[in-house]
Amino acid sequence: MSERARDGASRKESPYLTWVKGLPPVEINLASSAVPACPASALGPAEPDAPLNDRSDYGWPPLLHRLAARYGVHESAVAVAAGASMANHLAIATLIERGDHVLVECPGYDPLVHLPALWGATVGALVRLPRDGYRVDPDAVRRALTPRTRLVVLSHLHNPTGVALQPSDLAALVALADEHGLHILVDEVYGEWLIERGALSAARASPRVVATSSLTKVWGLGGLRVGWVLAEPGLADRMRRFAGLFDNVLAHPSERLAVRALDRSAAIIGSHLALVARNLARLRAWVASTPGASWVEPAAGTVAFVDLGRGDTSAFVERLARGSRTLVVPGRFFGAPEGVRIGLGIDPALLDRGLARMSEALTG
Repeated sequence: MSERARDGASRKESPYLTWVKGLPPVEINLASSAVPACPASALGPAEPDAPLNDRSDYGWPPLLHRLAARYGVHESAVAVAAGASMANHLAIATLIERGDHVLVECPGYDPLVHLPALWGATVGALVRLPRDGYRVDPDAVRRALTPRTRLVVLSHLHNPTGVALQPSDLAALVALADEHGLHILVDEVYGEWLIERGALSAARASPRVVATSSLTKVWGLGGLRVGWVLAEPGLADRMRRFAGLFDNVLAHPSERLAVRALDRSAAIIGSHLALVARNLARLRAWVASTPGASWVEPAAGTVAFVDLGRGDTSAFVERLARGSRTLVVPGRFFGAPEGVRIGLGIDPALLDRGLARMSEALTG
């Protein structure tokens, strides 16, 4: 983790996202972490005469209203941003100062490591162990705290494993946050699967908890670039003002489309449930039949993380891409080089073919 943090501080980039954007074409892409793109027809009747601009200095009021209603918070607790990436950037930049200490989960999503380092923080690893089911251990958090710790960064569902943050562990973390005067940031972009089923956002647990999400991974609407932060109203207000130095305001056509999506969340998210369930069953069978492979099964969502039992997977991933034109994400980008992340938001026939090619590459 320390090498990843130093790298982020000096290079000012996300190595993972740079890798993703530079990928060559492949026949089977198991590296994608989102559901298929949502068609425009799923958003309801077209609005050809809708205005391209409207007054939305801190978010278009109908959008703020829908988001507040979805999460059971006051509109003053919502700050909008250009996707989950900017939401996380905005939250982290607001919550820390240069010289602070930040704990970030490992394995973990690459930008969540590099952002605190970019803003001058020292980044420490909060290790989530496979033998513990990748659970967040509050005792491990306590042991890792320093007098300068101001923020703990997690994801729920966990990226890359899809493991859920347990309510009892979140409650214990909140107690630590109260005791030590720190905040907890929870990236809930994959947790939208659970929100749609009636689960509460982590932001509801305490004013010490800040949550981020967007219309990307679960909704298939990444092109809208609509994300948000849920935070205590005073903190959310600071983030709204800070946003003037970043994305400032969202594109109004995206705001209007986002409202239509939120009004149809059950249909849009529900349309992918059967697909993801079928693919999870297929991957479960593949892991069970593949010598050396192991995993902690995801609670929900479109990503799973498989330990192939052969050490660093980087060379295997490159060989798979070049020789079999099949792509998975090497675990090194999450701080766990022994694994690969496999996306479940793909046509089941393609997943079957991709897993077969992985089996051939493992035995070849």
